[in-house]
Amino acid sequence: MSEIVSANNKMLEQQKADKKAISEKQVANNDAINTVIANQQKLADDAQTLTTKQAELKAAELNLAAEKATAEDEKASLLEKKSGSRSRS
Repeated sequence: MSEIVSANNKMLEQQKADKKAISEKQVANNDAINTVIANQQKLADDAQTLTTKQAELKAAELNLAAEKATAEDEKASLLEKKSGSRSRS
């Protein structure tokens, strides 16, 4: 009879140990899930930032192209005036 009681006590202790191990694993899993969620949010934020930066770069490229075209027009106009003033001289 004492063998049955002893076996039962060992089984109860093992169940307690198993329950504790499961609880610890659940905490670790929850931590890992929270990390994944945080990383997903960071990636989404970074993607949005990248999209904004790309739009800003495109706008800057367009502004630069417009400025270059204006400068080239002004240069052509000045060269035309210079050429015209030489032919009159």
